Amino acid sequence: QRAEPESRTLHLAREIWARADRADAAVAAHPYAIRKKITHAAGAGRTSASGRVVGQHVDCIVVPLRTLDGELVGVEIINPEGAKQTFGRKGVLVLGNDLDPTLPTFVVEGWATAVHTLNVYDWNACAVFAGGKGRLDQVARELDRRHPGREIIVCREADA
Repeated sequence: QRAEPESRTLHLAREIWARADRADAAVAAHPYAIRKKITHAAGAGRTSASGRVVGQHVDCIVVPLRTLDGELVGVEIINPEGAKQTFGRKGVLVLGNDLDPTLPTFVVEGWATAVHTLNVYDWNACAVFAGGKGRLDQVARELDRRHPGREIIVCREADA
């Protein structure tokens, strides 16, 4: 498998993630998290960021995007209205219990969906935020390759 080229905005993604407040209270108090009924950080952070899609100097939730090996390759920022923009490149965020091979692994489109899926299982399952509907199958295949025999469930949203 060939390595993907480094994104021109990876340095910005790393800088945004480095300054993000990752405290549960900070993330839970963001308007998007409140609207989505998310009550803790769930792997995300919060900081001011600027972008063509989200606006200038906007209070954003910051979702780290990593390889399945854990390397930070980008961030998705979400403004209070729910507009999303990626810096760096697409990656995944693994949440919940990924150590127990008997638990299901859900591959989902968005961060909020991952949080709500895990809430149903009292966080005793694994949810992998794939970074968009176009990446669901690719991420599921890679998880299956890495973890043969695990139950991997692809969760498509209604608009998919």
